[in-house]
Amino acid sequence: MKKFLCLCVVLALTGSAGAATAIWNGPTGSAGDWAVGSNWGGSGTPASGNDTYTFRAASTAQSIITVSTTGNAALRFFIGQTNSTIPNGVTATSSDVLLTINAGADLRSGRDTMAYSIKTGSKSVIDIYGTFNPCFASSAGLALNVASGTGAVSTDVVHVRGGGMLNVGTAGTGATQSGTLNIAAVGSGTGTVNIYSNGIANVRTGYAIGANGKLYLENTGKIWIVGNVTGAVSADVLAGKIAPMALPGTTGVAYGYDPTKVLGNAAAGATWVVGVPEPATVVLLGLGSLLFYRKRR
Repeated sequence: MKKFLCLCVVLALTGSAGAATAIWNGPTGSAGDWAVGSNWGGSGTPASGNDTYTFRAASTAQSIITVSTTGNAALRFFIGQTNSTIPNGVTATSSDVLLTINAGADLRSGRDTMAYSIKTGSKSVIDIYGTFNPCFASSAGLALNVASGTGAVSTDVVHVRGGGMLNVGTAGTGATQSGTLNIAAVGSGTGTVNIYSNGIANVRTGYAIGANGKLYLENTGKIWIVGNVTGAVSADVLAGKIAPMALPGTTGVAYGYDPTKVLGNAAAGATWVVGVPEPATVVLLGLGSLLFYRKRR
């Protein structure tokens, strides 16, 4: 297990040459606060202007990181380059910001979550192998904004990897919980959300994709959205805003409505969109399962 964890950190470091890296080293099995400096290793705390943030389980127990709504006037968790008018969040010293949530880690933000930058030529990337819970146990009106904001000028990407989970307002038990997924819906930024095979995204309060936004799905990559929004999904598929990932084996997307699906503490009923594998891939997956079953017998 220790070897695996070390490998996760090394990969994160090599993927961000020249960037300072803050590594979460907080408690496992219980919640640790993002703002507490002693919870961070590597090159320091987020306040020191690091460009790369890595979360991973330090043992077999989960690392649970919380971004609280107290202690700051503006309730925002900002992932990207900011200026003096946006005082809180992750500030960068170079053009790119990378937030990696490794398997076994659970990052929870009860704030409006901004995944974009307001400096030309910049980029923010969120790479989810574990669990990311923006708008956790949130109040009304909160969102995950990917390249979506009046000042957004960046090119921003969210990757939901295989085994990863993105819960936009669907985790926790807040009475007025919310969580909208906005992808380049406002501003001049370019935003992309990629959901890979066996990755899952859950969205509480609808979604919006602007002209410069894309939602891509690899086969079996799936997103659930509370309510029946199949009309909006159909229009976005026709417009090319929701599309299959340009990877071998993925040929299209399918969508529908399940009136029995419950996300978090929302009322039953949710729309699903999933990447569709090509027939040959389905056959190979079936043969692989059959061979595995026969081998076990």
